Amino acid sequence: MKPSMLVTPLILSLAAFVSAGEFRRDIPRATWEPIFFQSVNDLTHRVGWEPLRNKSVAADSLEVRVWIGFGVVPLEAFRLRRDGSQWSAQHVIDTVQKAGPANVRAASPKSGWATLWRDLTHLGLLTLPDSSALPREEEMILDGESYVVEISQNDSYRTYEYSNPQFQRWPEAKKIVQIVQTLHRELGSR
Repeated sequence: MKPSMLVTPLILSLAAFVSAGEFRRDIPRATWEPIFFQSVNDLTHRVGWEPLRNKSVAADSLEVRVWIGFGVVPLEAFRLRRDGSQWSAQHVIDTVQKAGPANVRAASPKSGWATLWRDLTHLGLLTLPDSSALPREEEMILDGESYVVEISQNDSYRTYEYSNPQFQRWPEAKKIVQIVQTLHRELGSR
């Protein structure tokens, strides 16, 4: 075998190794992001979670957090995690005072993990765009409810948001409402 034939696979393998360790972040440059992440970071800290945007999950893992609130109601979150073939979930509801401990509980889907994950991905949980990328037909509602989604998988992090999606005309807004309804039905205490 010629030496040049050995060098090419080695270079390709090295390039794949170097790029595999790169952690990518997709964070919209939208007005909601710094405002809402003050609340997200505060509650994340108080419940003892590591900020999702700071660390890559393992290659065979996935973590999704869906945050609900940001208005006059307490902030709420669903945390879904898969490590290999093992799933886990937590449901968090902040206290009204936002000073004491939040209510954190483990949760299991009523219909099973395969059904829940199929339903969520079918609705676009992993692929919905940030609302700032949609046509500006948004209805402005004061003190409503917003949803923020964080996803960490495959050495990448992504977040997106919808404000008052139940009042928006976008098909994507209807999907995020269905995602949150599915989480409440399957994992929530409502």
